[in-house]
Amino acid sequence: MVAMMFALMLAAAPAEPLAKCPVSAHWRDGLVDTRKMVITPLSNVIDVNDDKLFWNGKPVEFDTLVGYGTEVAKLRPRPWIKIDASGADCTTLTKVMEAFGDAAACTPEACMVSRKAIPEGERH
Repeated sequence: MVAMMFALMLAAAPAEPLAKCPVSAHWRDGLVDTRKMVITPLSNVIDVNDDKLFWNGKPVEFDTLVGYGTEVAKLRPRPWIKIDASGADCTTLTKVMEAFGDAAACTPEACMVSRKAIPEGERH
């Protein structure tokens, strides 16, 4: 029974440890910079769960997500963007950081990657 549970845990683990996944210069690395982001009604969370993407809890396709980034870049004041990468693999996370970060003109002041799950009270 224990061996079967362990095998299931390994199967669910990301291929590359996220701790080794570099964070783009456009994003604040939640492991290095632990300042809390100010939560506003304009905050948005991108969940990266393996190859599945969610925008504020709703499933979203990659191209749509990048389109949201273009719209976010136009907003004033700028909303916070947080990636919950707790369920991500490094390849998908890197792809999202690069494409969305470019589209949204992310900076570490407005965009953060968390390798730990973002608690519900810190999502919006």
